[in-house]
Amino acid sequence: MSANVSLIEYENTPVKVVALRKTPKIETPGFVLDEVDERKEFSVPFWVASVLVETGLAKYGEEGLTAEEWTSTHFKERFNPGGPPGALSKDFYAKAYISLTLAAKAAEGDPAKVEQLNRLHARFREIIESRVNKVTRIATTETSPQPGILQTEEQILYQSLEHIIAEWRRDLRRLGTK
Repeated sequence: MSANVSLIEYENTPVKVVALRKTPKIETPGFVLDEVDERKEFSVPFWVASVLVETGLAKYGEEGLTAEEWTSTHFKERFNPGGPPGALSKDFYAKAYISLTLAAKAAEGDPAKVEQLNRLHARFREIIESRVNKVTRIATTETSPQPGILQTEEQILYQSLEHIIAEWRRDLRRLGTK
């Protein structure tokens, strides 16, 4: 993943779906889905799951982050904004993408769900801002973060910031020396 977040990576996140009826083998360039029996749970990339759900062949078996995961993460990030970062659930940002994408689809034409989606976006923004602040603080300390604490996306941000800050420090520390 580059410094820019790649939606392609999120679209290829494996998700579980449940077949609503027997599905024949499906082949497209770069992807093959073997025949699936009705009510069988299986994993496919999110983009494939979206097509299967839209065509009525499957339903989502999981829909990204649960309400409990959203609440817990939001609470932890808001409760201790100045402290060190805690570990997020595995693949947090990919799951958040899936949750927000599905919530946006569900909200189309439903004012109550649009309001829920707006609250979810606000919660996500607060989590992001908290994490950015924590990653930035770590990048300024001249120490490495504990393994497993930062998500892949945060590790990329940390490395970019740490490099910029280290160069800046090195250049300024040279001032007045020969």
